[in-house]
Amino acid sequence: MQATVTAQGGDWRFAGSGVVSEAQLGGYGLARVSGPLELSRDKTGYELEARLTGAGGRGSGVIAALLGGAPSAVVEGQRLSNGQMLLKRLDVSGRGLKVEATGGRGLLGGLNFKGKAQVSNLAEARLGASGRADLDWSAAQSGAGAPWTITLDARGDRFAVGMAELDRLLGGKPRLEAQANWQAGRLAVAKASLDGAALDASLAGVMEREGRLAFKADWTASGPFRAGPVEITGRAKGTGGVTGQLSAPRLDLTAELEQIDVPRLPLRDGRLTLTFQRQADGSSGQVALTADSQYGPARARSDFRFPRGGVDLTDLSVDAGGLK
Repeated sequence: MQATVTAQGGDWRFAGSGVVSEAQLGGYGLARVSGPLELSRDKTGYELEARLTGAGGRGSGVIAALLGGAPSAVVEGQRLSNGQMLLKRLDVSGRGLKVEATGGRGLLGGLNFKGKAQVSNLAEARLGASGRADLDWSAAQSGAGAPWTITLDARGDRFAVGMAELDRLLGGKPRLEAQANWQAGRLAVAKASLDGAALDASLAGVMEREGRLAFKADWTASGPFRAGPVEITGRAKGTGGVTGQLSAPRLDLTAELEQIDVPRLPLRDGRLTLTFQRQADGSSGQVALTADSQYGPARARSDFRFPRGGVDLTDLSVDAGGLK
């Protein structure tokens, strides 16, 4: 690194350029990151300006597909004397990612930050993925110590994630809108809504600072849904909840199903309950189904676990169509 330092009284300025070799991020690596860097302090606080360029990008997965071989970033930010963090500018350019955002300070001390992003090159991230997504967001803080109010609007264009059933539900132009508050590590989602071709869902809740989760969701979807020889036709609706810790979340799902086509045993008016709990030795949970059939009530339940490379079923019980 080469740099110059100047100082006058309590104010100082550090300006230089540097190089970092072999940077790593989530399975993605850069052989080199370089660029000019300036850090200064005066009576208003600390200020940072950086213009960074990467080279020799390598890896696989989403991050590698978005950043590519030679990403670049421009960052301008300030830590004000009252402790507020002001991000003045953020520009990121990669093979499948483009971000442009700006921020400022109001006359009464409030901060704001808004921008847009475009995500593409999804086909390189996952087999079967395609299209792009456009995101617009804004964030505002009325004063020091106040929560950040955040809004997000994301839209897909010929969008696909490479999972056939999920892509059918979302369609090529899904839309996600969200409103939330962030303060001292606590995220409160007032509402997040997803509008897809065959799926509508909404979610609200809180993630506490220590990682405790408390979210509730409602959803409706249109069939058919297929799982091996089983097909769920008509419409389905339900509720759900996400609780537990961020490191070990628990999902509870209840679904009402109009019709379930099981070979030689069609079912109707089904009710499905699912509990999914992430464990250290493999995610596990319980699933149960009750429904009506031409032979009377049908019931089935099982505990399950996902060890490496498979699925384990235990305490399986079925009572349907004369089979027990």
